[in-house]
Order: sequence, then structure tokens, then C-alpha cells
Amino acid sequence: MITSEIKENVIYLLRNFPETRDCDLRLVARYWDEFDGFNTAIYMEDIYYGHVTHFESIRRMRQKLQQDNEELRGLRYKTRKNKLEKEVRELIKND
Repeated sequence: MITSEIKENVIYLLRNFPETRDCDLRLVARYWDEFDGFNTAIYMEDIYYGHVTHFESIRRMRQKLQQDNEELRGLRYKTRKNKLEKEVRELIKND
């Protein structure tokens, strides 16, 4: 999905569903429900009250594991890292 589309969708949710402003879990669940066709209504309370593993904990663990273990990296890891390294080098050169 295009970043601008995600941005517009998030703006819509933040404006129309105030409960999403202070809780990333509610925001993500509402996003999935509204735009990705994943009916989160039955799972919302489990997600919100922490009966399932927090998505950010899972994301951070994946990130750490991929940083430390090359065999766990996806196809886009090197491309993403290479791009970031080039951008940082350019910023350092320009400062």
C-alpha cells in the first residue's frame, strides 16, 4: 500500500474514532477492520486488554533477532539497510 494512502487512512481514523488517538492497539485494530477487511470486533477486547502478545513486542523482537542473526533476515533486509546506510553517510558528509 502507498504511504500516502496509509497516511490518509490514519488521519480518517484519528478524526472519526477518538479512542484510536491514545492507543496504538485500537488504532491498528480499527485500521485492519476498516481498510484491510479483518474483522477485529471479536478480538478487540483480547487485543486491548493484553490477552494476546502486543504487536510492538513482536515487531521489536523480530527486529532484534534479524539484526543479530543473518539467517533470519528477509529478502528486503539488505536493501533496506543498504539504503539507510547510504542516507546516513550522505547526511554525515553534508554536515
